[in-house]
Order: sequence, then C-alpha cells, then structure tokens
Amino acid sequence: MYNQTTFMMMQVVVFFSGVIAGAGIFYFLQDRFALGIQKLLMNYSSEFQTQLAQNVDEIEEQFSEYKKYLLKIASENAKEQKDIQDSFKLIDNSLSKFHTEIKSTHYVRQSLEDEITKLKNIIKRHNKQKER
Repeated sequence: MYNQTTFMMMQVVVFFSGVIAGAGIFYFLQDRFALGIQKLLMNYSSEFQTQLAQNVDEIEEQFSEYKKYLLKIASENAKEQKDIQDSFKLIDNSLSKFHTEIKSTHYVRQSLEDEITKLKNIIKRHNKQKER
C-alpha cells in the first residue's frame, strides 16, 4: 500500500506535527499554570503584606504601651529617689543638730563639774577655817 519513502515521510510529518502540537500544549499549560501560580503568589504576598502591616501596627501599639508603662515606673522611681534624698538630708540635719546639742551639753556638764569642784574646795576651805 505505501512504499517505504512515503511511510518515512509520513513518520517525519507526524513527528513534527506531534512536536508542534506538544509544544503548543506545553506552552498553553505552562502559560495557564504559570499565570495562575503567579496570580496566586501575588495574592498570597499581598495578604502577607497586609497581615504583616497589621502585626507591625499591633506591635507598635504594644511597644508604645510598654514605653508609657516604663516611663511611668521611671518617673515614680525618680520621685521616690528624690523623696529618699530629702529624707536623708532631713535626717542628716537632725543628726547634726543632735550632735551639736550633745557637744553643748557636754561643755555645760564639764563647766558645771568644774564649778562644783570649785565650790567643794571653797566649802572645804571654809570648814577648815571654822575648825581652827
């Protein structure tokens, strides 16, 4: 029915038409799936970007709350430190006055002891003079 050359030519034509059809189908599938995958990736990336932006906003809000809380604690701490310093100054002044009073009472006591000793000596002399 067919001779060998015709059969070979038919095989070559079928092969090339199969190659062209396969390339067309491959291009169509690749284009279809590549565009679908690209759109899917773009959708996922845009969703990820919006979710990331929301997370960043939430983190910034939490950070600002923590910052406010820490600033409040720091101001209270500074106030307490100032109160402690004022208390130390007051205690220092009180102790200084107390020390001054103790010194003055010590000097008064010494002078009174000296006066008592002088008076005792005077009384002794006076008693000796009476005995004579």
